[in-house]
Amino acid sequence: LTKGFYMLKKLFLLFIITIIGVAQPANAQKRNSTKNADIAFERKQYNVAIDRYKKAYKKTGKKKYEEERTYITHQLAECYRLTEATKLAESQYKRLLRTEYPKNNPIVYLNYANVLKRNKKYEEAIQYYTIYNELVPDDPRGYHALDDDTAILLKQGIKHRLIIKRLKSNRNIPHKITTSNVSHHPLLIIPS
Repeated sequence: LTKGFYMLKKLFLLFIITIIGVAQPANAQKRNSTKNADIAFERKQYNVAIDRYKKAYKKTGKKKYEEERTYITHQLAECYRLTEATKLAESQYKRLLRTEYPKNNPIVYLNYANVLKRNKKYEEAIQYYTIYNELVPDDPRGYHALDDDTAILLKQGIKHRLIIKRLKSNRNIPHKITTSNVSHHPLLIIPS
């Protein structure tokens, strides 16, 4: 009886090892496809990275790999933005804005606003520059772009009424009223 028991135990252990061995390459392949895309992205081979991110996106399930899909969406948006495929970048950023990702990565708002600006959607870009400026008040890039877009709208003669308010400190978003590296007044410009 003990010999049979040990034989069964060995067969069961062999079965478990086989199952793990078969399942492991599938998971490793998913990680490798994103890893290869990341390597291409780091090497600034954005078109290659786009193809690899698309393949990786197709391999991930909607619910099971939601965090990975969000990361891939961000990387695709960045690849399209960096290759000047701004229409495609805009659609990827829109998809990304429906997730929680931008809350932890406010640079998404700046990059999306830049893409909108390239697509000549100035009024919408102003909204996202404003959001970025609220979240990252020490970064002058958002303020400069906001000034540029407002000037473009005024130069084009578009009837555009601007409401200007002093920034109020929100409990969730700390604001600095005076900064040494930003020469702009603390103003919030809201298109209406």
